[in-house]
Amino acid sequence: MAVDASVLQGRYRLDRLVGRGGFAQVYLATDLLLKRRVAVKMLLPGRVALDQEYDFLARFDREAQAVAALDHPNILGVHDYGQADGAAYLVMPYIAGGSLDDRLRRERRLSLQQTDTYLRQAAAALDFAHRRNLIHRDIKPQNMLLHPEGDRLLLADFGIAKVLSETSAQSLTGVMGTPAYMAPEQTRGQVGRATDIYALGCVLFQMLTGAPPYAGPTEQVLFGHVWGPVPSLVERSQGQLPAALQAVLDRALAKGPDDRFPTAGALADAFAATIAGPATAAWPPHLVAPTRPLAGAPPEPAPVPAARDRTPPPSPGRPAPPPAARRKVALLAGLGAVLAVLLLAALALGALVVARSVLASRPGAAPAATLVAGGDRPVRAAAALGGHGEPVTRLAWSPDGRTLASASDDRTVRLWDQDGAQRAVLTAHAGKVLALAWSRDGTLATGSADGTVRLWTAEGGRSPT
Repeated sequence: MAVDASVLQGRYRLDRLVGRGGFAQVYLATDLLLKRRVAVKMLLPGRVALDQEYDFLARFDREAQAVAALDHPNILGVHDYGQADGAAYLVMPYIAGGSLDDRLRRERRLSLQQTDTYLRQAAAALDFAHRRNLIHRDIKPQNMLLHPEGDRLLLADFGIAKVLSETSAQSLTGVMGTPAYMAPEQTRGQVGRATDIYALGCVLFQMLTGAPPYAGPTEQVLFGHVWGPVPSLVERSQGQLPAALQAVLDRALAKGPDDRFPTAGALADAFAATIAGPATAAWPPHLVAPTRPLAGAPPEPAPVPAARDRTPPPSPGRPAPPPAARRKVALLAGLGAVLAVLLLAALALGALVVARSVLASRPGAAPAATLVAGGDRPVRAAAALGGHGEPVTRLAWSPDGRTLASASDDRTVRLWDQDGAQRAVLTAHAGKVLALAWSRDGTLATGSADGTVRLWTAEGGRSPT
């Protein structure tokens, strides 16, 4: 086992320990041959059973070769790798800027623009690796290093989690990863590209709010990943984040891998498009008007002059029209004004019906808007419920009138309180949800295109029946 001030393989002088985890130690070291500072990550011995050590080191060699071949500006490269005293090690560039975790500890959360910068770089690194069939498996701020110049992020530790997860030593489990960033399927030992995208969504949530989406004891965190709804960005940020971003996080952190963004780049593009959109361009809230018109709502009619004012004054040299002609013009103008008002009122009422029918399915829907419908009393949308990624197919209130269930083509059912707060997201169906029905005792039945009917309690848990 290497110790401080020792020389590894006669080449790398281990100057001081700079990091320690459950399976590895990281040293600031000096490459005596090339005269440069490097980082040496030692996978600790004793974490693998003796009868499996040979297989472990063979897997490590294969993964180290694959990672060393990743040549991307946002992936931390590998200078060298090897084995010493039964411990495997990687030699990598030393990045003096620390990690994203270090920065979040100092600043708690980042601006939308800084978040966008880091998200785009991490996504580019992941997509590059995914195209080469390499899955990271342990995306987290500690594995995102920040270059001290150029605001550049480098993704580190590719391949390490894979080697460890394939080892069946008694001290290891079949599930590898960091609980705070672990996708639901990863808790069952299943990983894929969508697993990394989910973890990147957790990091995005943390950059925006200062904490991962689920916190508490490990069991509580894992329960949140598997069953819990995606927390509200607006609530977590105390109103400092635009609601339009919720739809991006809802998809990135979808429980089913197929419901997430197809690539990490698609997640980054959706985030960039959202913060560049009209709903966030003038953020924070105190700089934004409290309401904005619903899409498709007709503009308010311009004031119509009185009929007597619509007769143009006589021009010089031209005689004024006779009184009978003026009365005819006034009558026609008055009828036109009445028809215009009736038409606009009909359009407004039609827009209100359409708006209310789609309100719950609009991701990041705007705050309540006002429509004037044929009179001087405004009709207001009480709440804008955003979250579904596809059209809403059914709506149903619970018997006590306290819970609204919305079913969607996105294969989810969402439960809402009377004030519009999302209570739960029900994700067990594998097909579009086509039907909803409440029983008198508050049990919700949902029917899906996948041929199943499921029963739920009003709180979103599975009914024992």
